[in-house]
Amino acid sequence: MNILVLFPNDYDTLFLNQKRFPEHQFFFEGENNITSHLEEFCIQSFIAKIKQKYPKIDAVITSQDYPGILAATILAGEIGIPACTPEATITLQHKYYSRLTQCKHLPEDTPRFTVVSIDENISHREDLFFPCFIKPVKAVFSFLTAQIDNKQQLQEFIDCHREELRAFSQPFNDILAQYPQFTIDANHFILEEVLKGTQVTLDGFCHNGDVTIMGIVDSIMYPGTESFRSFEYPSKLPKDVQQRMITMAKTFVSNSGYNSGMFNLEMFYDSSTNKIDIIEVNPRIFFAAADYFEKVQGVNTYETCVDIALGKKPHIPNIEGEFKVAATFTPRLFEDKFVQRIPTAEEIAQLKKQFPDLILKLEHKAGQRLSDTIQSSGSYKYAVLNLGADSWQQLYDKYDQVMSMLNFEFI
Repeated sequence: MNILVLFPNDYDTLFLNQKRFPEHQFFFEGENNITSHLEEFCIQSFIAKIKQKYPKIDAVITSQDYPGILAATILAGEIGIPACTPEATITLQHKYYSRLTQCKHLPEDTPRFTVVSIDENISHREDLFFPCFIKPVKAVFSFLTAQIDNKQQLQEFIDCHREELRAFSQPFNDILAQYPQFTIDANHFILEEVLKGTQVTLDGFCHNGDVTIMGIVDSIMYPGTESFRSFEYPSKLPKDVQQRMITMAKTFVSNSGYNSGMFNLEMFYDSSTNKIDIIEVNPRIFFAAADYFEKVQGVNTYETCVDIALGKKPHIPNIEGEFKVAATFTPRLFEDKFVQRIPTAEEIAQLKKQFPDLILKLEHKAGQRLSDTIQSSGSYKYAVLNLGADSWQQLYDKYDQVMSMLNFEFI
């Protein structure tokens, strides 16, 4: 089978190959860092070129959030291969319409929310509430997010980021214009009630309307920040709480219209109130999860993703992986720096001899600034590492040892 992978990252090229899938041939198109320069990108033009270049494609896959998910969905629909509808994909990707769907089916678990246009004068708005958490209705990572405490601060935030969001949103708005039922375009911020608690991600898939949760992962932040430090599997939350989350996730996804795809759904659990809140859902495979699921469960989620993209029911074997626990770590700095040096290929090869399960993805080349790639607000990720171990303490010690041996230099 011919499988097209859009906007591939290092995990895509590592796992989607003929060694793992000898019966398939993979083709890779688009640059993964396209999000950094979207102002000149047109999804429809990209799709037209792909259709001309590849007359016979059996499946389309992407792990890239934006514009990857929309491009893959629309392309698959146009050439008649299994995929979710663009309307359902937009509903989940557009944070306002996703909240409306959640409000309809899980009203008690939906935080307070509203939207503001980047072009409106908010002085007349009486429905605003503070404190609130602001983010674009279509965003990636924690791009343009912040806690807002009053109306003046909100207006200043909008004024500061208006043109940045307008340029970022253009490809999404081009697609929205084809679907008149979506009257709120991507030139809007969503304001939400400030949530708190332990953050987790539920990874799963939907096939023929059947929703399956593959696992729950703890999302650990750097203390006092909104920046991810690690994603740790399996979750340490109580089993009864995890089961409630699974039930909520299945209710939400099954009623959203989403089908024939992977997803990861973020939630908060507040132990002081025993309350669970949905943060958002991303209608795609989370690339880093493939490795830690394989390390612990023996199942790589790219295998699931390929099955679904081909219209097959995924086979989830009941086996165990090599390790008891695993994680994806995302080392960061909290001020913008110039990347003077990164580990060489030889240094990384030596490190992998000592830690053969290590997967390392570098985010920059020497000579770049950390801010040259799309980043979470207030922090700068410079690498992604996957590791496994037989206990949490062993895993943390292993990570510290690896980081001490990686020769990064920033000035």
